[in-house]
Parts: sequence; structure tokens; C-alpha cells
Amino acid sequence: MDNLHFYSSRKSTKFLTYLPKTTCFLGACTAQNLALGIDYFSNSQIKTFSPYDTIFNAPSLLKDLEIIAFELNHHILIDTKQKVFYDEVRFWNRSESFKKVINENLQIDTCVKRAITESDLLIVSLGSVEIWSKSEHVMNRLPKNQFFNPEIKNVYLSSDDILNFSKEIMRIVHLINPGIKIQFSIPYVLLKASEKFQNLHLATTENYRIIKDAIMELGYEYYFPEYELFKYYVEKNNHPFQEDGRHPSVKLIADVSKHIVKEINKDFLLDTSNKPFAINKVDSRGKINGKEYL
Repeated sequence: MDNLHFYSSRKSTKFLTYLPKTTCFLGACTAQNLALGIDYFSNSQIKTFSPYDTIFNAPSLLKDLEIIAFELNHHILIDTKQKVFYDEVRFWNRSESFKKVINENLQIDTCVKRAITESDLLIVSLGSVEIWSKSEHVMNRLPKNQFFNPEIKNVYLSSDDILNFSKEIMRIVHLINPGIKIQFSIPYVLLKASEKFQNLHLATTENYRIIKDAIMELGYEYYFPEYELFKYYVEKNNHPFQEDGRHPSVKLIADVSKHIVKEINKDFLLDTSNKPFAINKVDSRGKINGKEYL
């Protein structure tokens, strides 16, 4: 595996600015896969946490962390068409039973707090600067067939917005674990929708620029170059994406994960599990459909 020249052409340098023993991943969809990959290819010698599913944007993640830190009540909504209850931020937590959604939230709260408490590094993967809100509630998902609903408002965050949300996320996380180091990353995933740009490649590039500018305002030491590392291995991989053309393939996740493990301790790569490595497989629409194996 190569040493990358992200920031200097004078000599080969490693890209990690901090070598963690235990890492917690929160945020966009690649966070969960990296946690799985680092755990697998280090044979669990590098401990990782990924305590819950995808949270796509900084405002939603901040709100969820505030609820956890201050032990506030979650906002539970009801889908009148499907007749199910679901959490406002954790949209994947849904059930016909209101009590079941509440109990699941309490378990998730405990897992997130434990993961942050026991980790020495938190990597927050910031998803999209383009978000949608309804009745002043930021949606942690695309509005799908509700794009023309007049109650749905499109919001495009600036670098200053992302910077302020990032500072607040750090403040809240340090209430849970004052000693944890925090770094922010940008997922290398093509955006699925945009109201501002017709070209999604342009939307994705602009998304990267805005978030990167915000993180650099915090300082280089707060940046985890997930985007650059994925981009590097995309160019070396014959099949970097899954069927939808957006989500990373299991081979791409494996390459990036092995690179991270190598930088922390290359000897960990010599002791790999006998079980096959797998991540969630998605279909052409981006829906989870089984497992993709290496």
C-alpha cells in the first residue's frame, strides 16, 4: 500500500495526524463501513464503535447529541399512511408500537454515550450542506416524493454554518468525554439530490468545498481526510462503487480500511479473521439488499 502525498510533494508522508487505540464513528453512511473495516482488518486489535445508523447532516447530528448529553426527550412522529411511529432524527427507528420506539431510543442513547466515553478519537463524518426542513424541523433524510410540497423548505448551509455546528458538536461531545479528540471528515459519496444544482457531480464538489473550508477554519488537526483517501483508491479500483453508482464497493471499503490499519500498526494486518468481510449491499436505487462480500 502506498504512502500518500496529500499535503507535501517533498517526501512520502502518512496522512493520519493521530493514531487512536479506540475510535468512534458518527455521521454519514461511510462511517459505519469504516468502523467495520478497521475492526475486521485489524482483527479487533483496533477497537471501533459505530453506535447507530446514518445521520446525514450536521444540524441533525447536533440535535441528537444534545438529546443524549442532556437526557432530553426524543421527538417521536407518526406516519399516518404507514401507521407507524418513528424518531424525528433516527428515521430508521420505526415501529407500530410507540413504546418500542421509545425503548429503542433509550438503548441507542446508552450505546452512543458509552462509545464516546470509551473512545480516544471521535470521527464525525459530515454528510450534506444541502438539507430540507418541515415546520422548522430539519429532516435527516431526503424528502423523496415531497420535493414540491410547499411545507418542505430547502436550506443550503454555508461554511460559517458548518463551522458553528462543528464547534457546538465538539462542545456537546466534550460534556460526555472531556478528553476525547475529535476530527471531522467528508464522505466520498455522490449526492443523491440537489435543488441548487442540476448536476449532482457539481453539487458534490461544492459540498466538499464548503465543508472542507469550515474544518480548515478549526485547524488541520481537526481534519480526517476520508474524502481524499477514498478518492485515491477510487482511481486504483476497477469497481469502486456498488450497483447504484454512489455507494462504495466492499473492495473500496477494504482498501481504505487496510490503509488506515497499516498506518496505526502494520503488524495488525498480518492477523486477519477467517470470516469473509462484508458490508451492506445496495441495489440500483440505493436500497439495502443483503450483503456484499469481499
